[in-house]
Order: sequence, then C-alpha cells, then structure tokens
Amino acid sequence: MESRSEPVSADVDAARELALAMEALGEAMQGCDALDPAISRLAAALAEGRSVVPLDEEGPGFAERVRKAVARVGAPARRGDGARSLRAWLGDAVASWVGERLDAVPCEIAYLGLCGAVDDAVAARGALRGRHEETARAFAQWHAAGLDASAGEVFAAASALALDEAIDRWTGLGFTSDLHRYVVTWQRASAGWAERVLGRATEVDAGDLGRLSTLRVIAEELRLRRVPKRRFRAVLAARMALLESDIDRLLGLDAQVRERRAPKAVVSRRWSLIKPVADVAGRLGQRLGRSPTADEIAAEARVARALVELIVDALQESESD
Repeated sequence: MESRSEPVSADVDAARELALAMEALGEAMQGCDALDPAISRLAAALAEGRSVVPLDEEGPGFAERVRKAVARVGAPARRGDGARSLRAWLGDAVASWVGERLDAVPCEIAYLGLCGAVDDAVAARGALRGRHEETARAFAQWHAAGLDASAGEVFAAASALALDEAIDRWTGLGFTSDLHRYVVTWQRASAGWAERVLGRATEVDAGDLGRLSTLRVIAEELRLRRVPKRRFRAVLAARMALLESDIDRLLGLDAQVRERRAPKAVVSRRWSLIKPVADVAGRLGQRLGRSPTADEIAAEARVARALVELIVDALQESESD
C-alpha cells in the first residue's frame, strides 16, 4: 500500500485560513471590554498566532466526551455552539464563556464583535474538516459494521471527535506533515473510545500485560509437549508461580483479547463492506494488468480511500492468521 508523507497543498492552504481566522478571533476578543485576565492572556496569544491546542490528553477523557456528544444528538442548536466547537483552541472555560455571551438574545453590544469572528473561525475550520470527513465516516462505518444502530451512533460520535482533534492539533502544530495520515491515526484511536463507552473494550491492567505474554509462551510450549488437559492448568500455574484461580482469570482474559482481535472474525463481521470493494479491486486489477492502488480502487468503487486501506489490512491479517 502506498503511503504519503508530504502535506497536501490544499490542506495547508485551508489550515492557514483557519490559523488566520483564529488570530482574528483573538483580536476580536481583545476588543471586548472588561475581560478577565486569563481570557485577556489567551486572546493575546491567539492574536499573535501562538497556538494553545494541547499536545495530549488522558485517554479516559475522550470516552467521556464521546458520551456527552451522543447525549447531545438531536438537542436544539444554540447560537454559541460555534464557539464551543473551538474548545481545542480556547479551552473549555473560555469556549463556554464566549458561547454563553453569544447565546444571549439579543447579544450584548460589548460582544457583538465576537459574532462575526467566531463565524469566520468556525467556517474556516469546517472547510478544512470537510476535506477529511469522508475518512472519518469510513472509519465509523467500518467499526460499526454488523452492530446495531445505537452502537453506530457511538462510533460516529467518536470518529467525529477524533477528526476534530486531528484537525485542530495538526493546524496548531504547524501543518508540516500529511493530514490524511494524521487523521487516520486519530481515527484508529477513536475505536477504543467508542468501545469503552459501549462496554465492549477488553481492559487489561498494566500488571497483567507481562503475565499474558508469559502465559501465551508457556501455554504454547505445554501444548507442544502434549501435557494432558486435566493437568494443564496446574502445570501452567506451577510454571508461572500463580494460583490456579489466577490462571483461570488470565486464560479468560486472553480468550477475550484473542476474540476481539481475531482477523477472521473481523472479516466475517464486516463482509458486507469488504466483498463489494474486493470484487471491484479484482476486476480493476484484471483490466489494468497490475495491482491497483488504493486511490484507484476507491475511485472505481466510489468509497473512501480509508475504507480501502482498512479492507486491505483486514484481508492481509486474515490470510496470515
């Protein structure tokens, strides 16, 4: 599968527009009277082109944000929602502060200047975001395949959040790499957030990671030595210096992890997505006389390039399993 490493010029142009719009928003905020000192400092940083987009955040926080996003689905829109969508740039407190001022009807004269600046920033962010929404939808569709509609809503919310994070951080950090790859990295992370919300994630404590690895090695050795099934747990417990109850728990955890990651199960659950694209790829390869690229398959099948990449990876893992 071919890869890209250089930023796409259209993404860079759109990111520059977003960065400039955030500078203009900072200037508009500076024009408001009687700002809290903390907000004044943030406004000055934005106006001077200094990003405040965070570099990292604790994983469990993303799952909670997915829950809140799902809960908001169908809620009435508010005038200040645009400002709240800029939380990565403004921080939660300031985004909420600006949003509340814009929610007021009529808006106070002191804050009228924020309206246009927020609208421009939201529009610029939306233009860049829109260039990669197809990728986010492909990941949401892939992860939700074979599940019920409510699970699909959670994966869609997680993918949308991951797209927001990718867009904001990539822009704030200087947009010097390929945004598609950055978006894909965040989309892969989004599946874990959604699974935690759905209670489908297999959580493995840090203390069990090494034990699981050791258990798999020793268990494979015992199977090769044809240790009788009735003695298997006892021998495994003795080799690992653990109680048989601990071995039972670790074996159960190992089975859960294997089931979740089984390549053939992944392909089976998502076959309705895989088969049409695989058929198109086969016909296209015959017509071209060579292996088609991901972009060629995506264009022919009229699907997102990201979906093709996911399908190719899944099929390759299934074949090697």
